Amino acid sequence: MNRKANLALTASLALATIAGVIMAVQHARAATGFVDLGLALVAAGIAGLSLKYCVQWWRTVDEAAREAHKFAWYWGGSIGLGLAGGVAIVLQRTPAIPLRDLAPLSGDAGLFATGVLACIVCQTVGYGVAWAGWWLARR
Repeated sequence: MNRKANLALTASLALATIAGVIMAVQHARAATGFVDLGLALVAAGIAGLSLKYCVQWWRTVDEAAREAHKFAWYWGGSIGLGLAGGVAIVLQRTPAIPLRDLAPLSGDAGLFATGVLACIVCQTVGYGVAWAGWWLARR
């Protein structure tokens, strides 16, 4: 990546860290209002910068890396999401383990956030395994 892209990536990571701190403080204080709008604007800025530089990176990367990422996202991400869905179904049907007890945050919002995070983690792990497997198969 060029220097401008590295700087933008660093800025995106810094903004994401700031957004995380704001969210933690907001949750601890149970605040609403102005912080919500500010956090939404920071998140939109991070998403915009990330998208811009991901597209720029994608245009410069070679065909082998593109194929590895496409394979990993399709197979690894899909299998990871399927695994998360399967676990959710099993937990929903297991009366001895109430789902609300597994969520670190209370209420419906906490249960939803825990489910979303579980899906993201499963997809990311699946992606990483599939990506590494793709490269190892071609060594």
